[in-house]
Amino acid sequence: MGRDRRTMEQPVPVERRSGLDRRTILDRRCRARAYSPDAVTLIRQMLLDPRLTVRCPECDGGLMLGPKHARGAAGQVVHCTACRRTARLDASP
Repeated sequence: MGRDRRTMEQPVPVERRSGLDRRTILDRRCRARAYSPDAVTLIRQMLLDPRLTVRCPECDGGLMLGPKHARGAAGQVVHCTACRRTARLDASP
C-alpha cells in the first residue's frame, strides 16, 4: 500500500509559515469606471431599438441591466461584464 500523505516527509510551502494572510481582498468598487455621456446615449438607443445588438460601446463586451428602482433612485444601472464600466440610465430619455 502507499504511504499516508500526512506522514510523508514533505516540506510545507513557505507562505504557510510566513504568518501572512494568503487571501487577497478584492474590492471591485474602486475599479468601476463610468461611461461618457455619449456612450450612455448610445446604450439607451441600443436598449430601445430591437434591431440593434446591445454591446458595450467601449470594449464590445456584454451589458448587464440592473433592476428598475421603484423608490428614490430613478432609472436603471447598466454594467459591462468585461470592462466593468457602469452607467445609470434615467427613467426619461
